[in-house]
Amino acid sequence: MTSLTKLFLSEISAFIPRARIYTDELRRLAWGADAGFYRMIPQIVIRSENEDEVSRLLAIAYRLEVPVTFRAAGTSLSGQAISDSVLIVAGKNWEKYTVAPDAQSITMQPGIIGERVNEILKPYGFSNTTAAEILEKHKQTSGRQFFSDTHRLVHNRQSLIIQKSDNEKPREYLIDEQSSGMDIPIRLTIDKFDNYPDFLPLSTPNIACLDGEKLQFPLLLRQWNHGDVFRPLGMKNMKKLSDFFIDAKLSLIEKERRHILVSDGQIVWIVGLRIDDRFKITGKTKKVVMFQVSFSN
Repeated sequence: MTSLTKLFLSEISAFIPRARIYTDELRRLAWGADAGFYRMIPQIVIRSENEDEVSRLLAIAYRLEVPVTFRAAGTSLSGQAISDSVLIVAGKNWEKYTVAPDAQSITMQPGIIGERVNEILKPYGFSNTTAAEILEKHKQTSGRQFFSDTHRLVHNRQSLIIQKSDNEKPREYLIDEQSSGMDIPIRLTIDKFDNYPDFLPLSTPNIACLDGEKLQFPLLLRQWNHGDVFRPLGMKNMKKLSDFFIDAKLSLIEKERRHILVSDGQIVWIVGLRIDDRFKITGKTKKVVMFQVSFSN
């Protein structure tokens, strides 16, 4: 054991119980291999229990320049889960998962094995083979989709989003000048009033205050399409909605659900996100049309 590793061991012993720190030859040897052909004997093996411990371990390792390697439930086939320095194990106590109340997303810790993933996904129609593939691809690029007969699962960064399959074609909705709102496909209220000198548009994404004289009714409410462009509030240049959604870090499903409000072919509002700069309230505005959207839980 190197001098820096000994110092590392001394410092972490202040908050990690010795029962979860392995320095004996036998257990270090046991943790020196994974599912691959390689073997490296770690100097220290630590069984971590929570994120706070990991954060403190990494801070000390960074300060002392001691390399660390992690091992979770899915062991490696190529040697990535072995180390000749410090091995931090995230197994037991890292098996929590959370399914959202609306069953639209699931977040899992790294200690969950493939068999448990099978059990979690079974009610949604995913086979054991697909569940294993999901678990493997979850470590890779975001945006991958998986399908069962009844549901779709999307890998979105650190989460897996589950959604019931929807084969209906996107619909378009007209909003005439006398309309005070709508309930389908989203709950939208519309108010019209004269502008006044001290009026300040509300700075909330769920409310859009637009120049009424620049709007051409009937307005069109529809889902966005690839190729749609608009001029985001505060900007001088046009921007693709696809690029705007990437910047906003929307998941694939959030993008597909997003509606836009259109006037004479021009996007005036990405509903719930941003208005178009061309339709903003100015000192010359005489009529204000205010749209407010309420999203269901």
